[in-house]
Amino acid sequence: MYTTENYQNPWIGKPIQQWLDFFELPKGIEKTKEFGVTKFLEKTTEGTSIFPFPGAAPIVKDFNDRAYDLELLMDFEWPRWQKGGAILNTINTDFDALSIQTLLKPITVMIRADRFHDGSLVNCFKDDFVLAILRALQLKIIAFYKYHD
Repeated sequence: MYTTENYQNPWIGKPIQQWLDFFELPKGIEKTKEFGVTKFLEKTTEGTSIFPFPGAAPIVKDFNDRAYDLELLMDFEWPRWQKGGAILNTINTDFDALSIQTLLKPITVMIRADRFHDGSLVNCFKDDFVLAILRALQLKIIAFYKYHD
């Protein structure tokens, strides 16, 4: 991860095809009817019980894995990022008006928060935040690569 102060944009070195693959996710998100369901007390083959936990749909895991592969997560004090709360708690946020770096921050927040609060990433999918961020990011990344090609 990278700090916002010394952010070196590691995604710039990634092949455009990796980004294009990442931007296929909205199609899968639009087709997905259920992003996650709570699984209740399941027994393992060893006979132990697992407490309730949210089971995420494959598209959620795919988004998470691809974000790590593209090195999109940034190292910053995301729990204290007040603008992030406003971005993710406002229904009509204009994601198209945000910079690439600002769009990467909520991705970091959503993925990191899910490690501490199971199901929060699934909720971001349900609330269409992931889809909106991906659409806005796609336009900016493609323009960036065309300009810097």
